[in-house]
Amino acid sequence: MMRYEAGPRELRMPSYARFISISHAWETREHPDPCRYQLQQIVEWAVLYEAAFRADVWIFYDYVSLFQYERDPKSEQRSFDEAMANMHILYAHEFSLTFRIETLTPDEVWEAMKENEQELVTVWDDESKSLKAKPLNKLMHNRVFYLERGWCKAEVEWSSLRTVNAQHQRIDGRDSKGSDGDAFNGRVPMTPQAFQESMNQAEFTHRSDKDAVIHLQEKIFFEKVTSCETLVLEGLPATQIEALARAMPLYENLKHLKINKFSCGEGEAQLFAEALAKTTVLEKFEVHNGEEESGKHLVKALAEALKVNSSIANIGLAANSIGDEGAKAARVPAPVSAQEALAAALKVNSSIVNLDLKHNRIGKKGAKALAEVLKVNSSITNINLEHNNISAEGAKAVAEALKVNASIANINLEHNYIGDAGAKAWRAFAEALKVNTSIVNMNLVQNGIGEEGAKAWRLLASVAACGTMSHRANFFHVRGGWLNILEKLNDIVDFFSSSKSCFREQFVCLSSVSSFMKTHEADLNNIRHSRPLKGSKYQP
Repeated sequence: MMRYEAGPRELRMPSYARFISISHAWETREHPDPCRYQLQQIVEWAVLYEAAFRADVWIFYDYVSLFQYERDPKSEQRSFDEAMANMHILYAHEFSLTFRIETLTPDEVWEAMKENEQELVTVWDDESKSLKAKPLNKLMHNRVFYLERGWCKAEVEWSSLRTVNAQHQRIDGRDSKGSDGDAFNGRVPMTPQAFQESMNQAEFTHRSDKDAVIHLQEKIFFEKVTSCETLVLEGLPATQIEALARAMPLYENLKHLKINKFSCGEGEAQLFAEALAKTTVLEKFEVHNGEEESGKHLVKALAEALKVNSSIANIGLAANSIGDEGAKAARVPAPVSAQEALAAALKVNSSIVNLDLKHNRIGKKGAKALAEVLKVNSSITNINLEHNNISAEGAKAVAEALKVNASIANINLEHNYIGDAGAKAWRAFAEALKVNTSIVNMNLVQNGIGEEGAKAWRLLASVAACGTMSHRANFFHVRGGWLNILEKLNDIVDFFSSSKSCFREQFVCLSSVSSFMKTHEADLNNIRHSRPLKGSKYQP
C-alpha cells in the first residue's frame, strides 16, 4: 500500500498496491448487487486507477470480503465480529481510498430483471441451507437511498476523516437523489453532534446498530481531527463549506488548510470565516479555484477574519476571480468588493508574511489598492501578483509603493502587460530601487520591457556604478532571464536593448557582460535564433 499522494516513481514498483474500500447500498437482503450495476462502476474505475498508477488494485467489498450469512458460529462469526468492530479502519486509514456508489440500480434495469425470471442470482437459501439460484422477484428488496442508510452514512463519515479528501471519491452517475452534483462531491466530516442528529433519520438493512455506530464515529472523529496538522480538501459544495465551519473549532492542531475547487454563497462563506477568525494555531491557508462568485464571497469574508486573526502567516488566494471591481482600498461606500475588503484587512493585519494573489484578474484598480497596502503594511515579505493584468498604470502604483515599503523581499509581477508604453512605470521601478533596501528578487518576465523600459533601467545603472547596491544581490527576472545586477549594469541594459529576450528560465550571473558575450558569441547567436548548440548550457 502507498499513501495517496505518493510519487509516481514509487507507484510503478510492482510491490505496491492501491487499497480501495467500496461504500455501497445492499439492494436486497440476500445480495447487495443482484443486477451487477455496482460491479460495473467498480470495474470501470479500478481499471483507470490500475492504469494511472501502474499498481495492483486491491478491493474491499463487504459481500465478498467478509463471511456472510450463514456463518460458522465459531471461526467465521468471530472473524466477522472482529471485522465489524474495526470496519472504520478500512474507510479512514491514510493509506487507503474509498469509492462510494450513491445511486441504486436504475429503475428500468431493476424492473426488467424483476420481470425476467430466467435471469438468476445465486444466494444463500435458509430453508435448504445451501446456495440456490433465484430470480430477483424472489429476493427481499431494499430500495432505500444510499444517504438514508445508517451504515452508508457511517462509511461516508469515516472516509471523510482522511487528511486528503480526494482519497474519498464518488464514482457512480448522478440522479435526483445524488448528493452534490457532478463537479462538487467532496466531503468533510460531520461533528459527532451533527452525525447523531443525522442518524436519527437513518435506516439499517438488518437491525438497528445506531448506538454502536454513533459511538464509533465519535471515537474516530476525535482521534483523527485532534491530531490533524494538514488538511487538503477539494470539490466542496456549499453544504460542505458550512460543515467545515462547524468542524473547524475541533481541529485543535491544524496548521495548514488548503481548499481547492469549491462552491459557496455569502452565508456559508461568512460562517467559515467566523470559524477561521477564532483559530489560534493555523499558520497557512490556501483557497483556490472558487466557482463563479464563490471565490469573491470567501475572500470577502476572509478579509474580516484577517482583521482579528494573528496566527495565519501564509495566505494563498490564487485563481479565485476576485476581479477588477474598482478596488480603492475600501474608500467607496457599500457594497464593498472582495478586493476592497482584502486591501482594508491587509492594512491592519500584522501577521501575514506571504501573500499569493496570482491569476485573480485584479487589474489596475486592484493593483492600486494593494499599492496602498504596501505603503503601510510592514509584515508582508513575499507577494505574488503574477497574471493579474495590472497594466502600466497599476505597475506604476506598485513601484511608487516600493519607494516607502521596507519589508518586501520578493515580488512577482510576471505577465502583467506593462508593455513598452509603460515607460513611467519602468522609471518608477528604477527610481524605487534607488531607495529601497529590502527587495532581493523581482520577477518582471513577459512584460514587454522594450526600448523605453531599457532606458529607464539605465537610471539604475548609475546607482550600481556608485556602489550603493553592492551590499546586497538584487535579481530581476526581466523578459525571460535572471540577471544579477552587481556591476556594469549599463552593459546589461545595452545587452537587453540589442538582443531582446535571449534567455528563458535560465539563471545567469554576469560579472562582465562584454567578456561573456565575446566568450559565448556562438551560443548567443544560436539562442537568438532558437538553435542551441549541442551540449550548450544556454538553452532557450
